[in-house]
Amino acid sequence: MMSINVKVIIQGYLRELYPHLEELEHVVDDKPLKVLEVISRLGIKPETVLFVMIEDRIVGKDYLVVSDTELILVSPPAGG
Repeated sequence: MMSINVKVIIQGYLRELYPHLEELEHVVDDKPLKVLEVISRLGIKPETVLFVMIEDRIVGKDYLVVSDTELILVSPPAGG
């Protein structure tokens, strides 16, 4: 059975919110995963992710990842 390796790049304010995570994390499974599942497995609250990019395209959190890929998680701007 083939496994799927999802590379997750965590950027911006998300690095401050989740300091226990590295800038590059991996999620591996033996079946396709929705972006929301990948985010949840890392312990990231979905509402803290403004959008997700795959290959310079913005995808929804219900997007199904079916092969090895790289997700970039982008947070809302921090500040006040």
